[in-house]
Amino acid sequence: MLQTDASQDAGSSPSKPKQSERRIVGIPGLCLVAYSGGESFVYRFRHPITKKRVSKTLGRTQHMSLTQAAVIVEGMRGKIDAGRDPSEAMMTVSQGFDELYLCHIKKNLQSWSDHKSRFNVHVRPVIGAIPLCKVGQSELQRLVDNLKPVAADKTCLSDATVNRVTALLKAYFSRLVEWGVISSSPALRLRMLREQNQRRRIILDREMNGFFSALANRPPIFQLLVKLLLLTGVRLNEALSAQWQNIRLEGDKPTMWLPRCKGGRGRFVPLSPEAVDVIQQLGNRQDQEYLFPGSKGPMTRPGRHFKALFKEAGVEDLHCHDFRRHFGTMALAEGANVGDLKEIYGHQALSTTERYLAPQENRLHLAAHSVGQKLKAYL
Repeated sequence: MLQTDASQDAGSSPSKPKQSERRIVGIPGLCLVAYSGGESFVYRFRHPITKKRVSKTLGRTQHMSLTQAAVIVEGMRGKIDAGRDPSEAMMTVSQGFDELYLCHIKKNLQSWSDHKSRFNVHVRPVIGAIPLCKVGQSELQRLVDNLKPVAADKTCLSDATVNRVTALLKAYFSRLVEWGVISSSPALRLRMLREQNQRRRIILDREMNGFFSALANRPPIFQLLVKLLLLTGVRLNEALSAQWQNIRLEGDKPTMWLPRCKGGRGRFVPLSPEAVDVIQQLGNRQDQEYLFPGSKGPMTRPGRHFKALFKEAGVEDLHCHDFRRHFGTMALAEGANVGDLKEIYGHQALSTTERYLAPQENRLHLAAHSVGQKLKAYL
């Protein structure tokens, strides 16, 4: 039960006070202040650096319990006793993400919205209200171990999804250390799972005719988008955000420059004559910024058209991201090496590129046949 001292009215009128304040028994400096709009926990202390009396609102009672307020005060008290700025102890995991990390990834990662979504779904509800100074490896490990799917039809998350949440935690806390918000990262020793769900789906030779026949029934702009994805291996959001000012078709080595890719780095994508033809069909309209313009900015993801295409073509287990794998697999079969594909894909690690490449049955049989021919004379 909340124990407080007698009320101290801070208003100018005895009948209608603007606010009232009650001290929390047993926690020096912590007060419960009642305003016309509700109640808030407020901590009053003398700043160890400026020596001035300071009041800090910790949070409203509807969002914060007394226990949470007491934990924050304890962290602030430790900073004050050490002669440091106590505001370090006040920032919660959610506040650090919203006020610091989110601004950073919006500027540096094209996939920032995916990071925000993972944080909101898996992290914020569990440890969002905990002060950063109170987060340890055990809390993060417990969060990762107890990750659950949002969809009702799923019983568990894939190893890849768990790894993405773990990677988010590692990146987030590492940045806070870099920025001097915390002294060490509690996510440093979190281990990534060994992923066993490698996807190898591409468009099979026997599916090609049906696929392109179904594609011909879709809107022209969508047809050109699919063809560009297949011919370049770029991600869907990279194609949709591609701008005319970054297209170079002159010379014998035409390219498309992607300034903001998933990993935060830009890259040049080589364009084949067929890819150039697709881009030329789009038409370089000077009044449009994007190759695939929408009503405001670039075209939105055409999920409905992809679903209809895959259904009509009889490849409903295909995803648009499989076009990227299809490009790499065909390029490898035609003589490209994995290092080249790593640069085209924009991957930072060669192992990531290797997971994208699906083994082709003809190539595997050819390899086995060549070994057999070499050993035939000795058998």
